[in-house]
Amino acid sequence: QAVEAGQQPSESLLKFGNLAKGLRDLSSRVDQNPLAYFRPTPPQETWMRDTSSIKLLLGGNQVGKTMAACAELLHRCLGTHPYLRTDPPPITTFLITHSHQQSITIQEKLWSMAPKSEIHPSVEFVPGKGIRGLHPVLRFNNGSIIQIKTANQGLGLASATVSYVAIDEPVDRYVWGELAA
Repeated sequence: QAVEAGQQPSESLLKFGNLAKGLRDLSSRVDQNPLAYFRPTPPQETWMRDTSSIKLLLGGNQVGKTMAACAELLHRCLGTHPYLRTDPPPITTFLITHSHQQSITIQEKLWSMAPKSEIHPSVEFVPGKGIRGLHPVLRFNNGSIIQIKTANQGLGLASATVSYVAIDEPVDRYVWGELAA
């Protein structure tokens, strides 16, 4: 009201204005790079720190296994892993899901965590449908890619060379054999 009457705004009003601007700026930064603000739970962090070539994050439903896998994939593709020395970008990775519907759900989680400025402009994400394309691929400006494949629809893994594979749900022994190779 003081501003409307031509008077100087009070100190508390100025502080509130600065606080509101700061919150808007922080919200914008989080929207542009949510990965930078991901803080793993202790089990997620233990798994992410594990240097084993094959590792398992086992837990109940809705405890954060998929979010940890998404963070792991993104950090590896961007060369920003907070705990491990990984292959330098550009790299190719696989994200293996159980079904098409599960793939859409995981693509949404992956997209929500990805730094938008790092995603190649050719990638289009459609809420409820996932990454546009017959075979969803999340491409990054640095040349890294995440190929998203569905285990129950055939993977087409013959002669593929990848730096990292994330499997979101258990797969049969034949798929495991191809992926482990």
